[in-house]
Amino acid sequence: MRTRIVALILSLACTPRFAVQAQEPLTPLWSHVDPYGAGSLLASYDVLSTRVAYDQGTDRIYRAIIEFSPGGPYRIQVFDTEGNDITPSPPVLLYGIDPGDYQVTHIIQLSVTNDTLSAIVRGEVYFNETDDLNWLKVMRTDGNPIYLFGCGSTPLNAFHRDMQGTLILAGDELRRYGPTGWPDGDISAPQTGGIAVLGDDVVLGVPPFLTHIDRSTMTTATSILVPSSASATTGVCLANLGSTFNYAATTSNGTMDLGLADINTGLIWARTILVPSGLVPTAYHVDENGDFWIAFVNHVTGVTDQGLLYRFHYSSGSYGVNSFSRRIDGIASSGTTLFLTGRVTGSTSDTYLAAFDIDLITDVPSTDVNALRIYPTPASTELRVDGLSPGTSRLTV
Repeated sequence: MRTRIVALILSLACTPRFAVQAQEPLTPLWSHVDPYGAGSLLASYDVLSTRVAYDQGTDRIYRAIIEFSPGGPYRIQVFDTEGNDITPSPPVLLYGIDPGDYQVTHIIQLSVTNDTLSAIVRGEVYFNETDDLNWLKVMRTDGNPIYLFGCGSTPLNAFHRDMQGTLILAGDELRRYGPTGWPDGDISAPQTGGIAVLGDDVVLGVPPFLTHIDRSTMTTATSILVPSSASATTGVCLANLGSTFNYAATTSNGTMDLGLADINTGLIWARTILVPSGLVPTAYHVDENGDFWIAFVNHVTGVTDQGLLYRFHYSSGSYGVNSFSRRIDGIASSGTTLFLTGRVTGSTSDTYLAAFDIDLITDVPSTDVNALRIYPTPASTELRVDGLSPGTSRLTV
């Protein structure tokens, strides 16, 4: 039952009820470990990050490893779904704008579709730490470059490529590029870590008001309202099945708001989970069944980098939590199999790629849900209330 309170009489304090969620350890089907950063051409430096992507057209897994190795190229590893390394020779190399001139420090996003690899890479001019550069490199998986987007100091946070062209979230601006790589539109947009693209509809931002942009005209539509337990500090939106999308945002009070919404009909389900101190999200993914995955890692000094993996179900938002003895940097899937990549716990240079049977990953409905949801908060003129018992006729605030 939903009730709308038009007049806000008193400020509202709502304390969520949380339950401790059991954590089941993950057991991989197979695990490929690279000692000493063997995934790159320069193997004597610390690994900073890894990313993984799956190409449905070729049934191959692509992984990138970024090391702190000034000026070096970075190799893209290729695996089949059984874990066999089938990296081509010569390998696919991920350079900066000019090979050898840049120290690549982070991979923001990696994807591959129909033998075409795309990656947002952030780095610095060689030996000049004050000159930060960002670019989106698009190339074929044989290593031949196609496009280079968004060069410059503006951070590139997310992108989406399809037959209609490319969308890039650059700082506080959404840029549109045609299929040939020529820029043909832009619009102001909120900074966030991911964008949901559903045909001509683009959703991004943080709760309670998600920005809705018409891609064809590059104009804003009516905002999409979702619940918020506190002020959101970071956010991500990912496209799901049909016209639906997932959103997630960490908040100022140590919680995470997330849910599933439909572009046309609005909110489907929403959840608020407690994020223990020191845990930060490292990866998000929507699989082929519509389930929403979030990985966390503990960054508290002296605590082992152990990963946690949350799975939220498409139909209800119920979820299970699994622990993994390694940091999780990236998530990909191929229908029945989930792929994780990251750094091996206790090492600054060893990395792994592991596969898991999705059906064997813990599937436990959670009680870590607010029975009563009141949003948006803070509010000045209007509140919305979800979850009232049937037959409720009066609510005092």
